[in-house]
Amino acid sequence: MGQLIRSVTVATAITTTFAGCGGSQPVIGTPGTMPRAAAIAQRTEHRTLGSGAALLYVTGTDKVDFYTLPGLQAAGSITIDDPWAICSDTSGDVFISNYTGKLFEYAYDSTDLLEEIDTKTNGPVTGCSVDATTGNIAASAGDVLVMSGRRHRKVVFYSDLPFFATNCAYDATGNLFVVGNQLQSGHNFGLSELPKSASAFEAISVNGPGTATSAVQWDGKYVALNVALRGHKRVIYRIGVNGSVGTVAQTVSVKDFGPGPFWIENGALYGTTRTSRNEIGLWAYPRGGQPASGPVVQGATYVTVAIKPAALRQAVR
Repeated sequence: MGQLIRSVTVATAITTTFAGCGGSQPVIGTPGTMPRAAAIAQRTEHRTLGSGAALLYVTGTDKVDFYTLPGLQAAGSITIDDPWAICSDTSGDVFISNYTGKLFEYAYDSTDLLEEIDTKTNGPVTGCSVDATTGNIAASAGDVLVMSGRRHRKVVFYSDLPFFATNCAYDATGNLFVVGNQLQSGHNFGLSELPKSASAFEAISVNGPGTATSAVQWDGKYVALNVALRGHKRVIYRIGVNGSVGTVAQTVSVKDFGPGPFWIENGALYGTTRTSRNEIGLWAYPRGGQPASGPVVQGATYVTVAIKPAALRQAVR
């Protein structure tokens, strides 16, 4: 059976201006703030996983390898020239970007291409995330873009952020968080939020030190930031957000943690180690500490965890 390829061209590009968003957002993770509908849409990767119910995907120099969880047995490899950002959705599909800014979609545990998406960016996509409530795909490439729809993808560009956007992540209710460096205000790193259904980002002030940030993830309760401190130390800030204020609820010490993107899944944090950029480390989360050794991939940079679709889980019972 041949590959199924659906080439998609972005239909509409809308440039928006940066402005403050009125009103306050509920504190993320506070009991009682998540509507029932949003709770149902909670991303499945943060639920308890049975053996063999997920795969760890790791980008390398010219391929993406994937491994079973929790056993980390090699399960397959996808050949892609110079892969960059990678993310997954609630159906187990994986989205992989390359240096040209395109996104390639693959089904769970498959090497057959489902869809090729042209993001119309001028360079590599450095971060991506899929909204569990809508299926929208967000991508960071200096600016931020959000793609919606299937047959005729519409894209909205956000090009007036006060920093160079390096990574992005949706929370469980559809709020989009973006991080970056080189703020115009002179600060070292920045965090901004695009609340669900809003048309502009709002800057969030974080009450913690840091010289740079490279990645953001939603950990099921807090916004998690990979932050560099002085002395070549990296930590994970677990941040609760209330309106334009981000409060560090916990600082997770992750020994030998690298500067790249990371993924949080089922009590574990996956990312590259600092001493060997080709090795993936596994840290207990949110406890932190020393990493356990993971797979070694030449040029390893980006990671994501894909959850086996319910239909596949039921089929093997």
